[in-house]
Amino acid sequence: MQRAEVILSLLSQKAKEQPHFRFRRLYRNLFNPDFYRYALTQVQETSGTEADLAPHGQAYIAMIEKMIHQLRTETYRFAPDDFGKVDEPGRQPKWEDRLLRGAVIQLISAIFEPHFWHGSHGVYPMPTIKGALRAIREAIGVDWLVGGALPVHWNPNQQALLLELLRERLEDGRLLELVRRMLNADRWQMTERTEPIVVHADEERLLFPCQLLFHALDRCMRRYVQVASSPIDMHYIRWNRYLFVGVKGSKRMAQTLRDHLHDCLENELGFESFTPLTLVHVQDKHRVRFGPYELAPDCREPGRLTPLVPHVSMQELTRPFRREGKPVRHPGRLHLSVPELVSLYAGEMKELYQTYRYAADVRAKLGKFRYYHYGSLLKTIASKEKISVKQVLRKYGSRKSGGKQTLAVKGETGWISYFNEPLSQCSLIYEERLRDNWRAGYIERCTSGSEGG
Repeated sequence: MQRAEVILSLLSQKAKEQPHFRFRRLYRNLFNPDFYRYALTQVQETSGTEADLAPHGQAYIAMIEKMIHQLRTETYRFAPDDFGKVDEPGRQPKWEDRLLRGAVIQLISAIFEPHFWHGSHGVYPMPTIKGALRAIREAIGVDWLVGGALPVHWNPNQQALLLELLRERLEDGRLLELVRRMLNADRWQMTERTEPIVVHADEERLLFPCQLLFHALDRCMRRYVQVASSPIDMHYIRWNRYLFVGVKGSKRMAQTLRDHLHDCLENELGFESFTPLTLVHVQDKHRVRFGPYELAPDCREPGRLTPLVPHVSMQELTRPFRREGKPVRHPGRLHLSVPELVSLYAGEMKELYQTYRYAADVRAKLGKFRYYHYGSLLKTIASKEKISVKQVLRKYGSRKSGGKQTLAVKGETGWISYFNEPLSQCSLIYEERLRDNWRAGYIERCTSGSEGG
């Protein structure tokens, strides 16, 4: 049998070359064991430790053979959803369900993803937030900003809509029936992310059912712009569930556009409740959130927007580590060993910087956070060992260039030190090759009567 990667590549190429072609006999690909090997590889890339729980050797082969036999006879049934409960004692995920779900998503994604709107980021092949922020930088001279987080809670009433969207490209009754069973068993998760201290901007990725629903929202907006009675000049950018629309024109035009988005979410996508999108003037003190960032005018380059670290987020993140303007110990971490403490604090600081590294004020705001965070680490160790902070520095500190001291302790796998790297802003400029290949995907300039510009 052919490798899964080859089949998926051929399906994607055909979907791209023939946009209206309806695919048949996809279900038989689920008889190919290599699809489950590929699905397990994806699990290992996203959650390597969890993948260690999967069956190995003869147990894995027996599981796949039994599952393929049930698929051939159309007797496979999904177990009730137990994802999210695998940390409970004795609870393990049913790997047959998980691998089959991954294989089905691979087939569907190969057909639909080539036609996702270029203004939508967070799907392959450019999944990080960097491309979306770059697109926002290119939205020059907008007057009004519409944005916010789109809903990601799963509504059972959306099952019919999702199946209808799939029927546009799929003419395979057995595969659609399998998807219906997956929906009934609630096997679909909407988002996939890690969250140690703050959501890592590059690691949050919508799973395919929600991508497909928001693809319908993108198409709804394209139709609205095309049939508008007067020209609409806007920049529509979506990264995963975060939406940004920059509008050149009057407030009434921006309000009408926001109302249309709300109407699409409620009536066409079937979301029963959601937080209304924000509408602000570009010079307003209230700012639009986009992912973990907030957007504000760039004082160095008039007409452009720049990402900033939200002040409210920093206040919330520093609260456990400060009191009355001074660093304090963290009582909930006194039970940890010193290497565990240093590793935990270093990981939190590194993760926070990775999340906000594109913000213009990352040095100032994260520098303040690091002051409280590092001070809390020193005082927590001092309280644990019943010594002073100066004694902690003498015992564990190692002098670095520039006179800065940072903790360095011996762990099981080597030396562990606190994250003391420069908090400099990362550039949003891509390499020339990527910029040439994907510039059309950074931004979608829409005018009435055309798809984009």
